[in-house]
Amino acid sequence: MRKPFYKKWWVWFLSLALLAAIGYIGGNKQKKNVIESIAAPASSTQVKEKITPTEKPEQEANNNKHQKLVLQFEQEIYEIEKTALAVGEKYNIVAEKFSNGQVSLSDAYEAANNARKECEAIQRAYNKLHVPAGLPDNISMLLTESKSKLSIAYSSKTKTMEYLMSFLHDNEPSSLEMMKKEGDFSNRLVLQGMTKLMRAKELTGLTNDA
Repeated sequence: MRKPFYKKWWVWFLSLALLAAIGYIGGNKQKKNVIESIAAPASSTQVKEKITPTEKPEQEANNNKHQKLVLQFEQEIYEIEKTALAVGEKYNIVAEKFSNGQVSLSDAYEAANNARKECEAIQRAYNKLHVPAGLPDNISMLLTESKSKLSIAYSSKTKTMEYLMSFLHDNEPSSLEMMKKEGDFSNRLVLQGMTKLMRAKELTGLTNDA
């Protein structure tokens, strides 16, 4: 008796590739926790900065203004990253079903292609994101760098999915290796971008507590 399609060794190999790609497009649990802990809007207790009696009211007003602008920028990033997590979760469902023999290779390829398109859309969203005016130069620079890192990250994630699609099509190990390299690179960029944002918050007197 012949083994079912999904029991063949190369199907399991493809399954591993599909599951490996989950962490590269925003759907794994660890990345979700990092994004939510870093990018979640600050609580009202975080917005308040300690002001010494010697500080002028104008300085306090400026600090509060800068905090609000940075939090506004952070909220926009958080909304974009929530979209990224949703993309990963949708892809995750198909990848796991493929590994269990519940969907076809064609379905897996289509899911990877959809994820690629959505990563492109996320990159465009970051390109359109504006750094608020009226911030000190050092804070403005950090937010600009944060946006740039995240935009490049999703360009890299798009390439990651393209390499996965190539692997699903031709089963070339080189495509799988490039997928891994590009995926690791994109995840590093995401963390670097979030770190820049955290530093900008700290400079306004905000904390980065979850």
